[in-house]
Amino acid sequence: MEYEIIGDNLQMVVTKISSGEMVYGEAGAMIYMSDNMQMNAKAKGGFLKGIKRKLAGETFFTLRGPGHVILQSMTIANLAAALRPFMPSGTSGRSGSPLSIGGLLRD
Repeated sequence: MEYEIIGDNLQMVVTKISSGEMVYGEAGAMIYMSDNMQMNAKAKGGFLKGIKRKLAGETFFTLRGPGHVILQSMTIANLAAALRPFMPSGTSGRSGSPLSIGGLLRD
């Protein structure tokens, strides 16, 4: 497996996965995966551990290579929360302003 961490504030890891290798990720962290990757969202650890993860709000997936995947360090909800203080006040997110981010952040 080869990887490179890029970025300063919003870091991403660009990964090249060889045949048979796997990467585990948290739901919402994946930005890109190549077409030949195999994705599996089944929880490891059986039924009871799956319930514990669900109650804790954790959702994971696995990707099996070969291929490329890019993961970010923040889920989209955390990214939106981090950007909110920098948004102009009084914007609904639907104003057409380039800062509205497609309605992602709402007042």
